[in-house]
Amino acid sequence: MSRILMMIYGLVCYALGVVSLVLFILFANNHIGMIWPEYAALGIDHANTAPWAMPMVVNIALIVLFGLQHTIMARPAFKSRLTAFLPHAMERSTYILMTALVLIILVLYWQPMTGMVWHVENETARLALQGIYFLGWVITFAATYMINHFHLFGLQQTFHWGNPDSTVKKFVTPMFYKLVRHPI
Repeated sequence: MSRILMMIYGLVCYALGVVSLVLFILFANNHIGMIWPEYAALGIDHANTAPWAMPMVVNIALIVLFGLQHTIMARPAFKSRLTAFLPHAMERSTYILMTALVLIILVLYWQPMTGMVWHVENETARLALQGIYFLGWVITFAATYMINHFHLFGLQQTFHWGNPDSTVKKFVTPMFYKLVRHPI
């Protein structure tokens, strides 16, 4: 595969990964309408598709799909099978692509469930909770840069194809990682 095609593949996977993550962040807080008003109905509390008879079963299946994709694709055995027919430099980008697709499926097919888990009436408290929610995501993104964001999302591997050091990742524990093993 040509170097240019590999770089394009890495960029497309990265872009889809970032877009799907932003979509999920907004979905989980019912704020997709802030960016895409025509999709304002997409939200964790809204029916995104025709309602299913058992929303909890659908939602558990979607969460299991996400967990399985992350777990299976992270295993060395799966990676070695994948790199048997894809260049090693594309492995991480392919993981990001599959994660993006699973997140998009989760957002599109999530079913709202009846009942109230919790509700905050006080506007100040509600805004404080939303601030904490978005702060958590800022910390998550910041943590990716602390351990090499571009390696984590596959760009380093696809842009430095052929460089044996591009796939090597040293174990480091900067900033947040000194406090928490996995701040992401």
